[in-house]
Amino acid sequence: MSAAKPLAIVTGCSRGLGLAIATKLYEKGFDVAGIARSYPPPAQKKFLSHCYKCDLSQPQQVETLFHSSLKEEMKNRDRIVLVNNAGSLGPIGPTSLFGDDAMGAVASLDATIRLNVTSPMWLSGAVLREAGAEAAVRIINISSGAADSAYPGWGTYCASKAALRMSGQVLAVDASEFDELKGRDVRVFDYAPGVVDTDMQLQVRTSDVKLFPRVEKFVGLHSGGKLVKAEDSAMPVVDFALCGPGEAYTQGDMGRRVP
Repeated sequence: MSAAKPLAIVTGCSRGLGLAIATKLYEKGFDVAGIARSYPPPAQKKFLSHCYKCDLSQPQQVETLFHSSLKEEMKNRDRIVLVNNAGSLGPIGPTSLFGDDAMGAVASLDATIRLNVTSPMWLSGAVLREAGAEAAVRIINISSGAADSAYPGWGTYCASKAALRMSGQVLAVDASEFDELKGRDVRVFDYAPGVVDTDMQLQVRTSDVKLFPRVEKFVGLHSGGKLVKAEDSAMPVVDFALCGPGEAYTQGDMGRRVP
């Protein structure tokens, strides 16, 4: 009986960087379980072993999907990779507008935190719980320069990316200090993919300058041909997905390839 293929669970897989990551991992021999609010184009859907529709800002949907489908897919896998890619800028504008109708309801802010932080943290824990003790587990959190640099008008995005980064650092410490995780091949990669040519960047470039004063910086990056192709930005993620044992926590970006 042949061994099961390695499994990659990729969130936000229907387009942009998530689709590029899913495609590259499929080409490297992974079974890819994609999660997104919508299906990718038919031509790209072939790169997903399974594509699950799920709104990751809704915790009940995430829990139901994991226990009904993903948990079963994880069985008998020697390598399991979770790529927490899905994310949103959330409400844009000065902090003084929080709670105002122009900024959106509290529910909008809360939904962004759940999408950017809560679901990735919960999925990371669920994968660790259900993966076999001998399985190599790689958790890759798609980060941003906004995790450690404050951008005016991006309070929700900056705060959520900083929280996601810290959650990865804590997970790595957990793996070294809790008996149930000690000795397991668990590694975390916090990866800032660069300014990637995606729909999120289009949203940034078309932001109201009154709500995001630095919009011209991103307009200039686009007009100057400085955006990174999603296919190129996906490669460090693939490298880490395939890597052997090493440091529990690694932080990197487009310029750093992981051995």
